Amino acid sequence: MKELGSNIIFQGVKRISKDNSKAPNEALAEYAKRQNWVSDWEYVFLLDTCSKRKLSPKQESKRSEINQRILKNMRKADSQA
Repeated sequence: MKELGSNIIFQGVKRISKDNSKAPNEALAEYAKRQNWVSDWEYVFLLDTCSKRKLSPKQESKRSEINQRILKNMRKADSQA
């Protein structure tokens, strides 16, 4: 697996914290997968939909749900550091 740069990961966190409907970048999706914050299916979903501008309502809901979980886990990890 490739090395993930923390700067790129935090750019992804900043992006989804500003707008929960935005797609996380690939680095953040991979980091969340490595931390077991997202399932295999959710990881593939994030990668498949990251370049889509218009999602179905169900896809938007799923992306927001995943983003909220990622942000919650990032905050939890930050408070434990």
